[in-house]
Amino acid sequence: MRRDLLDTFSEEEKLILQKRAKKLAQKNIASISKDKEYLVCKISDELYGFETRYMKEVFQISSITPLPSTPEWLLGIINARGEIISVVDLRYFFDLKIENTDTLNRVLILHSENMTFGILIDGIHAVMNIADDDLTTEFITFDKVRKDYLLGLTKENIILLDAEKILNDPKMIISGE
Repeated sequence: MRRDLLDTFSEEEKLILQKRAKKLAQKNIASISKDKEYLVCKISDELYGFETRYMKEVFQISSITPLPSTPEWLLGIINARGEIISVVDLRYFFDLKIENTDTLNRVLILHSENMTFGILIDGIHAVMNIADDDLTTEFITFDKVRKDYLLGLTKENIILLDAEKILNDPKMIISGE
């Protein structure tokens, strides 16, 4: 506020304005710290969100090299800028509707300290800031597999998944034994 304009207020009014400004600043700081950034992508006919801190990149692919004797949900491997990355199809893993896969050419590469792999996606919908308080888990009738990775559902029906839990799940590790 300009100094000459502030001088027109009484001391009592100045204190009220300072208290209001402080309260508004605290609310803004609190709401910012609770929000998390999510990449929202389409998988099958649904929107899924993954916290961006676990996202390495979205990579466009031309082909996936299949691996023999692996579960159906592990599509194979890709070469992403010199790094060999396994690609998971959550449609199989979550038992979703599977349509033509010929047009699927994007992989969302997730990573953590111990694991990196890609998830086949239909496309990117948005990047959004979402507060944990805005999520619900009530009235969700997912099967056990999807529910195990669920953070919550937004008002816009975006399913937020726990990327950390997916990345650290021992079921995602396929060994040759």
